[in-house]
Amino acid sequence: MALFLQWWWSYPETEIMDRTFFTSLDPSKELLYIPTAMVGGFSYEVCYEYVTGIIKALWLSIEVAMYPSLKDLEQTGLNQYGWIYIWWWNTFKLLSEMRTYWIDRKVIDFLQSGGNICGGSAWAIIFWENINTATDANIVWLHNVQWFCMTRNTSIRCHYQEKKEQQIQEYISHHHVDVIALSETTGLIIQNNSIKTVGEWKVIYYSSTSKKIYGMNELIA
Repeated sequence: MALFLQWWWSYPETEIMDRTFFTSLDPSKELLYIPTAMVGGFSYEVCYEYVTGIIKALWLSIEVAMYPSLKDLEQTGLNQYGWIYIWWWNTFKLLSEMRTYWIDRKVIDFLQSGGNICGGSAWAIIFWENINTATDANIVWLHNVQWFCMTRNTSIRCHYQEKKEQQIQEYISHHHVDVIALSETTGLIIQNNSIKTVGEWKVIYYSSTSKKIYGMNELIA
């Protein structure tokens, strides 16, 4: 089981993260791609061309299966795929729809059976203690904001900017959890009970008493 979590995809700016992810894929299995984040922004054709374009740019040969929405996966098994690669926009709507279509249980089973996921933005946030680090509006009035915690007592903040540091400290004080902050070109790999940084910039770990900066390819203690 492995999780690749990052702020967003914008190749070639995120080439280090993209290369780390795509070169780890098993070419004998299809990559399941769900570009749900892009609804209203880009056509599904553009999304498909984008992800297959990255694969070609990295000189790889990987088959891609694409589903436009989580609802389309309601009757589909996940274990036939080697990896799941997901974009999503609103964190609260994501978790709500996962529960509505029973995808939450499928994803947990997929991970626990050795499956691998690469998730950006909202998909990076939901695997932690609490999704209230999301900057999205809770447009679905979701009350249960916890799901499948990969690491207890820690949340993740994507779209990090240093001017938001006070906001992060207030979150820590209110929720009593630490926060890992990711900027545009940074990500994390969670595998074998370890968390490793990946990308081009620093990752910042905030606690109630300290602030620690990690460089690339470092293990977060």
